[in-house]
Amino acid sequence: MKRGKWLKHGLTFLVAVAVFTPLAVWRAGDLRHVVVTADDRGGRARHGVHLAYGRDRYTVLVTGRNRLTETTNLRVALQGEPAIPFTVFSNYPPTVDLGVHDWPAFTDGRLMDCNPGEKLGLWVVLEPDKQALPADRTLAPQAYTLALLDTDGRAVVSVPVEFRDSRAPARRGGHR
Repeated sequence: MKRGKWLKHGLTFLVAVAVFTPLAVWRAGDLRHVVVTADDRGGRARHGVHLAYGRDRYTVLVTGRNRLTETTNLRVALQGEPAIPFTVFSNYPPTVDLGVHDWPAFTDGRLMDCNPGEKLGLWVVLEPDKQALPADRTLAPQAYTLALLDTDGRAVVSVPVEFRDSRAPARRGGHR
């Protein structure tokens, strides 16, 4: 009986290693993550986001803390030209709400009644027109700002977003 139990646990472990090891090293090519702190002084992002041209969809995961002094509504704005269509998703309210915490509502791309000290979790899916990369030259970088705006339209955190040609010489700094 003990041998069967060890065999069952051993096989379960080996199957888990075989399944989850490749998933642990796999990275989605269109996903970038940035950690932010939203506050009354304009907030901060730990680093900017660099995206390579040539995809028709990019996802920027924005996580962090709300250090604002008042409860407010937060919305996402993508500032820059040409305009890029985007969609915002949130982890609020949680799928399983245990009723222990009063979560902010997520309505029409806005976090409603976001209290000071709460965690932020947003997925911003950018869907630009896919650009063909010309063979004879590299494309110039395009700069955008991904901003969280409060009820009054003030930026409580801004994240620089840059689209770059992956064939261009790499620059130091930032998150790739």
